[in-house]
Amino acid sequence: MKRSLTTFALVMLCAPSAHAQAELFPQNNSVDVNPDTRLKLTFSSAPPLGNTGKIKVYDASNGNLVDELDLSIPPGPKNTRTPPPYDTLKYASIPDTVFTVNSPDTDTSHVYQKNYVGGTNDSDARHFYPVLINDNVATITPHNNRLAYDKAYYVEIDSEAFPFPDNSFGGITGKSTWTFTTKKAAPAPDSSMLLVSADGTGDFSTVQGAIDAIPNDSPSPKEIFIRNGVYEEIVALRNKQNVTLRGEDRSKVVVRYANNGVFNSVGRYEFTLSTSTSINLLNFTIQSVGKDETPAQAEALYVKGDKLQTHNVTMLGSGDALQIQANTRIYLSRSSVRGYGDNFLSYGAAFFKECELISTYGPHGWPRNPSTNHGDVFLNSTFRLEGVGTSGDGHCTLARSPTSGVSFPYAEFVLISCKLDGIAPEGWGAAGPDYTNVHFWEYNSVNLSDGKPVDVSKRVSYSRQLTMDKDADTIANYSNPSYVLGGWTPELAPVILTQPPATVTIPVGGNTELGTEVAAEPAPTYQWLKDGQPLPGETSSTLKLDAATAASGGEYSVSIENSVGKVASSKTTVAVGAPGTQPTAGGTAAPSGTGGAGVGSLAGGTGAAAQAGAAAPARTQAGAVANAGASSPQIAAGGTAALPGPAAGAIAGSAVPAANGSAAQPPGTGSNRGGCEVSPEQGASGVWPLLLAAFLALRCIGRRRDVA
Repeated sequence: MKRSLTTFALVMLCAPSAHAQAELFPQNNSVDVNPDTRLKLTFSSAPPLGNTGKIKVYDASNGNLVDELDLSIPPGPKNTRTPPPYDTLKYASIPDTVFTVNSPDTDTSHVYQKNYVGGTNDSDARHFYPVLINDNVATITPHNNRLAYDKAYYVEIDSEAFPFPDNSFGGITGKSTWTFTTKKAAPAPDSSMLLVSADGTGDFSTVQGAIDAIPNDSPSPKEIFIRNGVYEEIVALRNKQNVTLRGEDRSKVVVRYANNGVFNSVGRYEFTLSTSTSINLLNFTIQSVGKDETPAQAEALYVKGDKLQTHNVTMLGSGDALQIQANTRIYLSRSSVRGYGDNFLSYGAAFFKECELISTYGPHGWPRNPSTNHGDVFLNSTFRLEGVGTSGDGHCTLARSPTSGVSFPYAEFVLISCKLDGIAPEGWGAAGPDYTNVHFWEYNSVNLSDGKPVDVSKRVSYSRQLTMDKDADTIANYSNPSYVLGGWTPELAPVILTQPPATVTIPVGGNTELGTEVAAEPAPTYQWLKDGQPLPGETSSTLKLDAATAASGGEYSVSIENSVGKVASSKTTVAVGAPGTQPTAGGTAAPSGTGGAGVGSLAGGTGAAAQAGAAAPARTQAGAVANAGASSPQIAAGGTAALPGPAAGAIAGSAVPAANGSAAQPPGTGSNRGGCEVSPEQGASGVWPLLLAAFLALRCIGRRRDVA
């Protein structure tokens, strides 16, 4: 009898309808939730999305409605890059039409979803997708800035929102089925660093949430550190200064959205820096989602401001993947721009150093600068074609500047010691009608494939090949960022993007190499140390240990310095074993990728917590030079770097990663279990007492009535 009732309780507890038993995030009764949280339902299979029904968030203290998502309102004009399942949904309020750049939706009576990004003016309104489906996860996006700190909320969802064929999802109703409480307060105003983590363990769950927390035109330096994850959001940074956004890993921090010029005729970008000064973007990927065969005007990055820098940033867009507006000065280092046709459009002055420019169709650039500022200059960079070219035969040019209602007689596009692949023999597209002052110039262009000089015998007549004997001063000037950028000399104190491994074991006679990845301007110097003492002559970015002996063992680190600041890496303990020992490395920081995320469907996936081996940022003193003198992260048992102890301006309420690589629960956070999950306390050793089994079975039946 006892065993039968226990079995019955377990069956009732663990075998409800597969669809109805959705895992909630934040879990029911969660506390310390970020107000910018995403709401997620994880089903046992891919959920359908309805075009009717509502999702509502209520203030639990008074029952007032604070946010509502009406799924009967289409997200925005349907277009060739609309992600599933929205590409198949039909709405009663608008015709089932696929709009294009040449045939946009001009009917002002059509009503679409609206969210305000980076401000509250009508110009800040953007169409958006209220629910994103990725595999079996439905991610719900509340409107920006609707939720507040120190508030309790509950969520209700109509059954029509997720219309499973068997009607197994009956909605979420009631004040206790899905409830959560937000954090008591925002990070302290003097915090110099804000932590973004999609899993909710940081100060913010979204990039925009962290940006919105920084006062406009605040003079004190701020850093936003973004943990590995996928961030599905349009991001607008406006009227800010002295802000650095830094990703944990270039290829694993992806900020992306299916935005474009048809979906949002104004504000078609994924990420914008607008009317801002001294902004640094470091070590992450920005992606405007869509397939190459269905192009659109869709900037990954749109910039309008002064003294902007990107280092180790991947930009994946479509037409005008990077747009540089007038009166803008931007410096790009070791970054990548990939797009479709006129890969980037530029009115301002831009200096590209060691960058990769990838066209999937058509010319790379369209410079439109006036005579009052320089245009686009590329030093030691790479241009390549990754597609079929303009006419389908691999035809791709470096740049063009034709008349487009307005002519651009001072267009400037200058290459210094660049590598080329897939460029048409004539090199350049149309310019005119007056191209007397057009600067389509090259110096020392070589083939990417073999390093040999490019055949320039068929270059267009209005281009020019610079030579050292005749143009030494010009070449020197255009190799100098300050000359191109109107007297501004870009500066960035060294920032370590990847730390060397925590431990390395090599055999006697074996070899190993230690190194870091760094963003810095000007280029830094390096000094390697062993057991705290400088190693004579070891001043390169990497340290090679060849033919190791017992004396090679010890603690190694590197000091990195330029004219702006200095930083020290974490230490690597090198152990030398017996001959034949297999080389090992523990706690190695994952290297930043150079290619970024591949173009794919829009995902609402959960952001990963700190990846094993990836170093989290050291907290810095308010106003201090970034990383100068900051204590190095300590590697935890699972290879994850734990944050150093509190310092002035420490992150308020941030969780420290646990030893297994997942973020530890913040102190004071109660049980976050929801649904019918069996907790460790409920599953204690031995057979459950009859009373407890019956109680749990009845409790689960009651919950299913609310959720199912």
